[in-house]
Amino acid sequence: MACSKKSDRFINVSLWANVKDGDYSDKKILETEKTTIWNYCGQKSHKNDYMIRNGALFFLQEKKLGPRIYQGTVKHFEKLEQNSFDGSYRYFIIVEKDADTGKKFRIKSEAFRYFNLCGGNICEGIIGH
Repeated sequence: MACSKKSDRFINVSLWANVKDGDYSDKKILETEKTTIWNYCGQKSHKNDYMIRNGALFFLQEKKLGPRIYQGTVKHFEKLEQNSFDGSYRYFIIVEKDADTGKKFRIKSEAFRYFNLCGGNICEGIIGH
């Protein structure tokens, strides 16, 4: 089934976290059977931070060149403090697990196809589809 994008509004959003050391090092705070709580780093430019929202699909990459692992959908988020080093904002995000949680994808485009997501800059960590 082909995906379609209606007008200029984003139908879906995907967030791509990583826990490796580096500029965007996200942290898992707590995991339960039904949810995972994250300290997520927004963009230094803040360009796409406005897209962080409930219903966004949340993915994790644990190490460089490792698979992208689907975590679930965002059910709650809050903007926290601004990082004084690079100006990015940290976000408190609660992700609700579902039947696809744990599904692994070698590359982002595989996840795009699986979840029927269209468009977006594949290089970014906050992607509007």
